[in-house]
Amino acid sequence: MELTAVKKEYEKTKLFDQSLSILSYILGVLCLELFFTTLFLIGVYSLFIWGYKNPVKFRLLGYRWTYHDEPDFSDVTIELTRLVLGLGVVLLTCVLMIVIIRHPLVLIFAMLLIMIYLFYGILRFRKSV
Repeated sequence: MELTAVKKEYEKTKLFDQSLSILSYILGVLCLELFFTTLFLIGVYSLFIWGYKNPVKFRLLGYRWTYHDEPDFSDVTIELTRLVLGLGVVLLTCVLMIVIIRHPLVLIFAMLLIMIYLFYGILRFRKSV
């Protein structure tokens, strides 16, 4: 009779060990996904911020060889470039928040943040034109 009780206890601990190993595997995969996402987004963020500070150089990125002289971009083009790069930063931040937190309220907050930035950017753009 005691042998069956020991066997049942062993089966419980074996099941617990298996579930713990599956949980640690899932957490490892999630941490690895978060690590590579963050590593990738650091480069993208730095590119977008550099482009926001230097919109003329950003617009020439990869196409400088096509011009003999330094091209002259209009103020509207520079403002639109800044608006799009700012929107890119906001979108990447929202995507990162959704990937990290994974909650429906975060999705609603991210959509609200995107709409506020677009509204602000359109108002600022209309004033400059």
